Amino acid sequence: MVLPETLLLATICFADMIQTLVVVGSGKAVEANPVLARAMAYSPWAFVALKMVSFIAPLAAVELLRHRSPNFIRLALRIGAIGYLVVYIVGSLHINHVLQLPW
Repeated sequence: MVLPETLLLATICFADMIQTLVVVGSGKAVEANPVLARAMAYSPWAFVALKMVSFIAPLAAVELLRHRSPNFIRLALRIGAIGYLVVYIVGSLHINHVLQLPW
C-alpha cells in the first residue's frame, strides 16, 4: 500500500503540472524551469512526459526503499510536500511580480 504522504506529494505535483499546462497554454505565464520550458516549447505532451517522470520515478524509489526507514521516509515526504508548496507559491508570486524578493 502506498503511503498517504506519497499520494499527497504526487497529487501536488500533478496539480502543478495541470495548472502549468493551463496558464502557459493560455499565455498568462511561462514555465520557470528551463528544462521543462524547453519540453513545453517542443510539445505539451513532451512537457507532461518529462514532468511525470520527474516526480513519479523518485516517489516510486522512495516507496521501494521505505521499509529501510519508514519514519524517516514519512518525515521526508511531509517536508517535501510542504517545501514544494512553499517554493511553488513563493515562486509563482515572484514570477508574476506580486512578491518582490531581495535576490
